[in-house]
Amino acid sequence: MTKAFEIELPDSYSELTETLDAANKILTTAVDDARTLFILL
Repeated sequence: MTKAFEIELPDSYSELTETLDAANKILTTAVDDARTLFILL
């Protein structure tokens, strides 16, 4: 039985936090863009 999804865990905790920080920045930017668009409407 094969897994459809395999999550590769980073080797170190610092790599994991870097990944989370990057995702957080992307989400924050997306939220800011959505707010800007909403204000412009």
